Amino acid sequence: MTIREIPRSFEYECDGCGSLHVQHNAGGHYTNSRPPEWFALRWIAPSMGMKDILLCDICGAAVQKAINSVQAKPV
Repeated sequence: MTIREIPRSFEYECDGCGSLHVQHNAGGHYTNSRPPEWFALRWIAPSMGMKDILLCDICGAAVQKAINSVQAKPV
C-alpha cells in the first residue's frame, strides 16, 4: 500500500490571456488573493455593475499602459 500526501495548492487564472499560476504547498491564498507581480483590477461601470478582474503580469502591464496613455491625453 502506498500513501501519498498531496499538498494544498491554489490555481490562479488570468482573466485576460488565460495563463495559469499555481501556488504549491499553500497554507492559504496569497496576500490580496493574487500572485506576486499580478494585477487586480476592480471595474465599476453603470451598465455592467462591479467586476473584479485578475491579470497576469503581461496583461496587467498592457492594461496599465493603456490607462496611462488615456490619462496623458488632454480632454
